[in-house]
Amino acid sequence: MRLCLDIGNSTVAAGLFRGRRLVQRASLPHGGRLTAAMLREFLERILGPHPVRQAGLISVVPPFVSEAERAVVKLLGIHPRVITVSSLGAMKIDYRHPQRLGIDRLINGLAARHLYGLPCLVVDIGTAITCDAVDAAGRFLGGAIAPGPELMADSLRRRTALLPEVGIERMRRAIGRDTEESIRSGIYWGTIGLIQELVRRMSAELGGRPRLILTGGRARTFRADLKGYRYDPDLTLKGVALACEEA
Repeated sequence: MRLCLDIGNSTVAAGLFRGRRLVQRASLPHGGRLTAAMLREFLERILGPHPVRQAGLISVVPPFVSEAERAVVKLLGIHPRVITVSSLGAMKIDYRHPQRLGIDRLINGLAARHLYGLPCLVVDIGTAITCDAVDAAGRFLGGAIAPGPELMADSLRRRTALLPEVGIERMRRAIGRDTEESIRSGIYWGTIGLIQELVRRMSAELGGRPRLILTGGRARTFRADLKGYRYDPDLTLKGVALACEEA
C-alpha cells in the first residue's frame, strides 16, 4: 500500500492507494496549526492494519513538511518522498519562476494530464481558487489565483463594521432578500462568474476546447452550476500517487 498526503493551509488530505486505485480517503482540518503528534494520531486512526510500504507527500506550507516527515517515520518506520517542483521531473514546466509555483498546482496538472488528456484546465476551489492550464504538448503553462469563497466571506466580516459572518452555500437566486442572502449570493455567483470568465479566456489562449477538471475542498458546493467539468475531488491525491511512481 502507498500513503499519499496533501498538506494544505487548513486541512490535511490522506489517501491509501493499492497501485493506482484509491482505497481509502480521510481529511484532518487543522486550522493552520499542525504537529507531528496530531498527524500521527490521525494516521493511526485511518491506516489500521494496512501494510504501508511507500509514502509521499506535498505541502504548500514548508514548516509542515518536517512535522509530516517525523509523523510518518515514527508511525511507519519509512521516510516519505517529499515531492517538490524541482523534483517532479515527469512534468514539463513553462512558467516564468518555477521555484515560486505551488506544488499542488503542478501535481493537479500532472494528474489531469494522465487521467483526462490534453489540453486541459484544472479549477481547484479551496482556500484559494486556482485555474491552471496544461497545453497539448503536456507543458504546465501557469494560470490564475484568486481568493476562495471562505476568504471572501472572512474579508467582508473583518473589514466591514456591519456585515455578518455567513456560511458558504449554493444560492438558487442572485437577488438576496436580506443582508445574509446578499452576501451569500455575491460569494456564490461571484465565484461561478469568476471561474467561467477565467476558463473562457484561458480556453481561447490554449486555442481549442480543453478538458475541464474541477477539484478542491469547496468544489462540491459549486459543481451544480459549472457545466461541462469532470469533477474529481481526489485529483491532488491521485497526482501524488502518480509522482511517487517515479521513485
